[in-house]
Formats: sequence, structure tokens, C-alpha cells
Amino acid sequence: VTIASPATGSLINTKTPTLTYSVVDSSTPITEVVEVDGVTQNVKSGDLLTGISTDGTHTVKVIATDPMGNSGSATSTFTVDTVAPNPPVLSSVATITASNQATVSVTGTAEANSTVIITATSNKGGASKTDTVTASSNGTFSANMDLSGLRDGTITFTAKAVDAAGNTSTASAPVTAVKDTVTLTIISPSGAIDTNTPTLTYSVVDSNTAAAVLLFIDGQLQPNVVSSGYVFNPLSDGPHSITINYADSIGNIISASSSFTVKSAITINNPVDGSVINTDTVKLDYSVADTNTPAKLQGYSLDNGEFHIIDSSPTVIGSLTDGTHSLTIYYVDSNGKISTASSTFTVITTPLYRLYNKYSGDHFYTTDSGEATFAENNAGYTYEGIAGYVSSSETTGTPLYRLYNKYSGDHFYTTDSGEATFAENNAGYTYEGIAAYVSSTQTTGTTPLYRLYNKYSGDHFYTADSGEKDTAQSLAGYNLEGIAAYVWQK
Repeated sequence: VTIASPATGSLINTKTPTLTYSVVDSSTPITEVVEVDGVTQNVKSGDLLTGISTDGTHTVKVIATDPMGNSGSATSTFTVDTVAPNPPVLSSVATITASNQATVSVTGTAEANSTVIITATSNKGGASKTDTVTASSNGTFSANMDLSGLRDGTITFTAKAVDAAGNTSTASAPVTAVKDTVTLTIISPSGAIDTNTPTLTYSVVDSNTAAAVLLFIDGQLQPNVVSSGYVFNPLSDGPHSITINYADSIGNIISASSSFTVKSAITINNPVDGSVINTDTVKLDYSVADTNTPAKLQGYSLDNGEFHIIDSSPTVIGSLTDGTHSLTIYYVDSNGKISTASSTFTVITTPLYRLYNKYSGDHFYTTDSGEATFAENNAGYTYEGIAGYVSSSETTGTPLYRLYNKYSGDHFYTTDSGEATFAENNAGYTYEGIAAYVSSTQTTGTTPLYRLYNKYSGDHFYTADSGEKDTAQSLAGYNLEGIAAYVWQK
């Protein structure tokens, strides 16, 4: 009789192992008796062994007897262990970089001498990686895992322990580490550049091969897969943004972005942006910083209107109306690069004439030169100059209302419609219309137009000269009533 399974000295993880034995005897029939720990069991070779209820050491005995009464037997003593080991405990794992991804150290503790199966997976998908090591007699284990095939992202590590009997533990508590091995850097274009056909330069650090490179310019996907050295199609002047999406052969995806500005080759020297001019003509003066000469085309557009071709700078633009104007210069160099530059300026050409009547003590202000001449020649007024410049366009400013009191002979000016109505209804003034358009707030190029009143003569006096304002108060009996408006000065 020979017992093959369970074999003597074996360690098994089941209480119902398969019984396998053989009997050599030329006589038949053979009577076979199987005992487990001395108790006869109703089993034969090939059956699942019964009679084992606990872990530990057990003995199976097989007795065979032939018809002549000859008997033989065999005994096998084995150990049953059905208790799974405790799950391993993993130590923390350092950040995984391009330099260490092929030898990532994973350590921990498990049941002594157990087989430890370590699994690493990426949260970005793809295949997992498994390594198997044996715990030492004191339960420690260490593995150097090659994780170069895992996608960058958060890597989760788990481990199971398998003891000598083949019992497998539940998975360990997970430990995570960041894998960051692929870098993408945009080198150019960046900052302010002079060309509108820049070259794209970028660098990639990746142990895997590239699978796809997508380029977005100002949010628009470009139709072709690009590589470093790609030359942009002509871009417009001004700010731009680019984004590169890079994917490698194992599915790593990384993005990088950059912003840059294509500098205009044009600088407007005159009229300066935000400036105020007191003439209906302006000398357009601009400079060109472009080596691709001569220009194919250059010109300007005023107030988004007709395009005017010009030969060179400077050139004169005439017949400007009062108000705010926008000017755009267009310049096309010999390579076809289009550059633009813009300026916004305000034209204020209307003088506010100031006259004084020494007989009535009245100060009179008007934008009508004919009216000023008539007052000087026929009404006893003396011309005292220009108080300031105002606009004839309501789009440029606030109305300056003009009223006259025939009883006191006083001209009164205000931007406050309520005050004008009150003066008309309650103070003997007659409304004479809008004298001009002025600024209600101080802006570039404006100065305060002070309002003073002389209670003795009943005269309202307006001046943009702060020294004259002070003299009028200290020597001429005037009191300052505030700022009537803001006017422009040359």
C-alpha cells in the first residue's frame, strides 16, 4: 500500500483533501479500510477524505487485505492549516520620478516566510503591475518594482500574503504615491515677439514614445499634428495663447500652456492716445520698427470709416469735427505681416470768448465770434480773451446753460438744469440756450472753470485762472461759489 495524497509531512489548507493511494496485490478482491486518526472512514482512493474537523496534525492509515488474509498498510501524517495570514502592512512609497520609476522601493511587513504579492495600479488606467517577494523570518519584505509601464498619476499599492499552506490573506490597506515622470515645457514663443510667424519650440522628458501632439492656438485646435520646430501661420498683432496636449505610447497625457504677444511694428507718435487737440487738423506721425521693407501697404482709418492709403509718415488729417475720434494705422510689410496701432483723441476747437461791460459790471461768455464782436461794438463790452476751449458737440460733454437777468444785467452759466430752471422761475433770469458743451468732471487736458459771484454788482464771473480767482476774491468783492465746469486749454 502506498499513500500519495495527502503525503507524509505535507502542509495542506483543507480539511477534506483528496485521498489517493495504490495497492499492489495479485489477488482479488482486496478489502480496503481507511482510518483517520484511528477512526474508520467510508472512503476509498479518489474520494475526499472525511473525519478531519480541526487544524493541526492528522494521520491517515490505509489497510488492504487479500482473500488469503494477507494484509498490508501505509500511514501518512500531515498538517492541516486553514487559517489565512493577516494582511501585510505596507510602508509609505516615495514620489515616483523618471529617475527612480524602474526601481521603486516597496517595503512592509507580513507573516514570516510568507509569499507577498504586491500590485500597483494607476488612477489614469492602463495595465497594473505585480511583483512577488518572500517575507523574511522576521516578517519584513522589500521589492524593487519596475513601474515605468504605468501611467503617470496616483499609483495605488496593495499586497496580499500567501502562507506555506497556500492560504491567502485579504488585501492590505492601500498606500498611494504620485508618479510624475513626463514633463512638457514650452520654450517659445513667449513674452513679446516681433514676428507673427514664430517657431514653436518645446521639450518633452518621457521614457516612452510620443503617440500624439495636439496644438491649440487661441483655443482653436490646429488641423495637423505638430512637432517642435513647427512654424505658425501668420498671427495678428496682440496677445495670443497656445496649449499643447501631449500623449505617449502608454497613455500618459500632459498639457502645457504659454501666452505671448505679437508686437505691433507701428507706434503712433501723434496724436497721442488720450490727448486733446484744439485744431481741426492733426499731423499723423508714426514710426515703424520693421526690417521687412519697403511696405506693401500703409494707411489709416478714422472713426472706423474709409481706409486712406498714404505713402509715408507724417501726413495731415484735416476737417476734424469737435468730439472724440478713433484712429487706426495699418501697415503691411514686405513679408505680408499686418501691424496695427490705434489712438483715441479728442478735438476741441471752439473758444469760449470772454467780454466785460464796465458800465453794468457784467461778464459775458459766448462761443459765437459774431455775437462777441457785436457785443463789443454795440453793447459796451470789452473783449478780454478766451476763457477756455469748449465743444460744440453734445457727444463730447455736458450742456452749459446760459441765462440773462435784464434787471441786474447779469449773465449766468450753469451745468445744473435744476439750478437753471430755478433761476428762470424765481430769480428773474431768462433762459437763452446752451452756451457750449463742457466736461462735468476733470479729465486729461481739462482745467476747472471757477464760478464767483459779486453780491454788490450782482455779477457772475467765470475764470480758469486760479490766480485771477484768488485776486477777484481778495480785491474785487467776489465770493467763490465752486467749479462751474471743466474746460480745455491749449
